[in-house]
Amino acid sequence: MNDSLLSASDTQTMAIVGDYLDRGGSLAEASNISDEAQEAVYELAYLQYNNGQFVKSARLFQYLCLYSQWNPRFFIGLGACQQMLNLYGQAIDTYLYAVSFDANNPHPMIYVGDCYVALHQYQKAGLAYQASLQMVRESDISSPDVIRVKKIMTELSMH
Repeated sequence: MNDSLLSASDTQTMAIVGDYLDRGGSLAEASNISDEAQEAVYELAYLQYNNGQFVKSARLFQYLCLYSQWNPRFFIGLGACQQMLNLYGQAIDTYLYAVSFDANNPHPMIYVGDCYVALHQYQKAGLAYQASLQMVRESDISSPDVIRVKKIMTELSMH
């Protein structure tokens, strides 16, 4: 009896899939899951999030993250669910993963700061907020979140 769980052909197939993913491919592409189908799942996940169904929404975002692992928007959605479920450490990791794909979007870093505030880690929150403001300066993005962070940074500097 063979002690190996994987045959030579299984190992070869895994190597091909690994190479495909390393070159930027996604499981969605490999599985012929269309962008339209992914968007439909995203819309459902977003709707469930807005209705306070964070566990159900997180499951859909996890699916999207698995099948389209290069899309930062899906990771931001998953991070938001984790944050709403008070899973702040997981949310921080998820948001930072999103930042690694889109360093011009300050929002995930802002949310990292928010998670650190929830954890009462104000120094780390301040660093995250500073990093987000640097991203804003570099990309010239404006949003209510940026205005909120500027106000928080002012308050933190007074303490």
